[in-house]
Amino acid sequence: MAQVEVVMYPDGRMDTANASKYIGFSDKTLANMRATGTGPAFVKRGKIFYFKEDVDVWMRAGRVTSTAQRAVESAEVIEEAEAKRLVQQAAVQSPRRRRGTRGAEANA
Repeated sequence: MAQVEVVMYPDGRMDTANASKYIGFSDKTLANMRATGTGPAFVKRGKIFYFKEDVDVWMRAGRVTSTAQRAVESAEVIEEAEAKRLVQQAAVQSPRRRRGTRGAEANA
């Protein structure tokens, strides 16, 4: 396996390109994982950064002893992401419903 050079700030931060190299994923995969909440913890301060410690913890948390175990955990992650999406969607739609409800109560 070829070695890759990863540039890290003195405090252990990496930008997305270097975090991708460190993990072995593409930048796009890491971006998709950020969007779904399945990747390592990150900080967004104008630019996205990953701390080495957070990436290492995330990698270790993904250890499994069989592919069947991984399939069950993946399904749980997908269900959790879908539940978050539905809660966010309900929060966005909720104010609209309330306005309509008040109007209906006032007309009754």
